[in-house]
Amino acid sequence: MQFGPEIVKSGEPTFFMVNMFDNNKDKQIRMRHVDCDFIIQRDGIELFKMSTKYGEPFFHSINGVMLPSFRFSEPGKYTISVEVAGQLFIPIRPVFANFSAVVSPTADGNLEIKLST
Repeated sequence: MQFGPEIVKSGEPTFFMVNMFDNNKDKQIRMRHVDCDFIIQRDGIELFKMSTKYGEPFFHSINGVMLPSFRFSEPGKYTISVEVAGQLFIPIRPVFANFSAVVSPTADGNLEIKLST
């Protein structure tokens, strides 16, 4: 997962890019037709779920890429989850990749975002 910018003004969007690959021994193969979601939580409260933006149970990515954005408005610890629930139009047991985001205030009043797995 990539994101940017690392320093934002409160309420301005942070952009994410999620590329989904299927690990096949020593190769990574880009997933196609993926039913997935991008979820941001803070203190166990869901703040953003990409699929609800479209009124669907999941976001369908034809090419295995998601491009969500989110506006962090205050410092804190956030959990970012990428959920995969289907591939090639076949439902699977949901698989999650979880990331921790720490949002800290900077000296000039902006917010700095640090992401880890």
